[in-house]
Amino acid sequence: MFRSINRLILPQTRSRWCRFYQGRPMTVTPGIDDHVSNVVLIKSADPKFLSIELQMEDTESLRIPLVWLRDHCRSEKFYDYKTNQRKSNVTSLFDQARLSMHKVPFEFDKKHQLLTVRWEDGHESTFNSKELLDWAVFTRKDYDECASRTLWNASTLREIPSVSSQNFDFAVFARLFVRFGVAAVLGVESRNEKATKKLCESIAPYHGTFFGDFWVFGTNEKPNEAAYDKHEDSAYGNAEIGPHNDGTYMDQTPGIQVLHCLRQANEGGENIFVDGFAAAEQLKKERPDLFDVLATTPVEHHYLEGLDSPNFGSDDYFDEDPSTVNEKRKEKLHARSVGKPVLHCFKHKVNQITFNPYDRAPLRTLRVVELDASAAERNVELTVLWYEAYEKLSQIIHNENNALKVKLQPGTVVFFDNTRILHARSGFEGHRKMCGCYLSRDGFLAKARPLLTSDYYKHI
Repeated sequence: MFRSINRLILPQTRSRWCRFYQGRPMTVTPGIDDHVSNVVLIKSADPKFLSIELQMEDTESLRIPLVWLRDHCRSEKFYDYKTNQRKSNVTSLFDQARLSMHKVPFEFDKKHQLLTVRWEDGHESTFNSKELLDWAVFTRKDYDECASRTLWNASTLREIPSVSSQNFDFAVFARLFVRFGVAAVLGVESRNEKATKKLCESIAPYHGTFFGDFWVFGTNEKPNEAAYDKHEDSAYGNAEIGPHNDGTYMDQTPGIQVLHCLRQANEGGENIFVDGFAAAEQLKKERPDLFDVLATTPVEHHYLEGLDSPNFGSDDYFDEDPSTVNEKRKEKLHARSVGKPVLHCFKHKVNQITFNPYDRAPLRTLRVVELDASAAERNVELTVLWYEAYEKLSQIIHNENNALKVKLQPGTVVFFDNTRILHARSGFEGHRKMCGCYLSRDGFLAKARPLLTSDYYKHI
């Protein structure tokens, strides 16, 4: 018969658990009444659903399945502290997650907040209650109030947060970037792109695409000047471009985008930035039903280059003789991403926005159905709702009250989170020269997290 022990004073021979258990250091403050007051076994007709319930001082409780506890055992037998990796291959986890029938199956030391679980195979796992709560529970309050992210609009952020290139402090830059999603480095050499490349390479690895690792682009001052490398993308022209995210047509969306204006146009050419997370939160507040539509409906985006045949998209296109189709094209590109919604959410909180009205592929939300009026109406309803939601979000994004406008000058290098920040450009006249790249967001965060406090990086 299983039993729980409400309070157990550990014998002297096991007092080492107070400072070191399961082969790893820990911090315990003896005598402090922590969260958990009691531990009981919750039985089930199906043994795989057996769980241990942690009962709190304030009448709340947390049930943890035995299989979860076994999976999170941090003994040196099942966890490598040199590599911070589990050793289990998860082929017999349920067999291992059986409580001992020959010893007291579990004990809880309230004073030191230690839960000891004894398994049928003879292994013993010890857990600190604080770690159990940290590992098992996603605290929405912490996420909502996390200092790592400050949503903004035109009235709350009037200029791009910046640091100097002189005595550049990566930790300060990282805090600004993580908090606002955009940060600038001032005083960078602008006679050519070399200093910009060096700065970018010091911050994170490149996120390479078919555009190349690093780009120099713009419009020529004189007709006979050597042309910049160009792709069939509006970024290489001088027309106005509305707020959007880059690379929505890629499964691995570029995480960080960098822009440096090496030469500004005589007229126009302002850069515009919008906090996509703030826009999404506004939509959720005003129309939660439309927010849910954009968070659950997959949308396809594509990038087409050298594929302007009138038959593109049909089966006939790929049967055409390549020697007679687009003969002057040196390369054809077709990038495509399917299955991503416009708003990517975790626990109802947006963690990525994929908004690009220009690169949307045909919207395939309709279905051919049998002669069923209700099914046909539902098809139409879902499609119309998506357009209503997309239009509403677009109106919020294009609202000038949500836009930070700057006319970048040579020497100012802007870094922005392409999973959060939408960028735009006003039309311009004359010669304008830019350089930039995509950087790995994962590479940046891996470097930044050790330098940031836990409230900054806990949810990034």
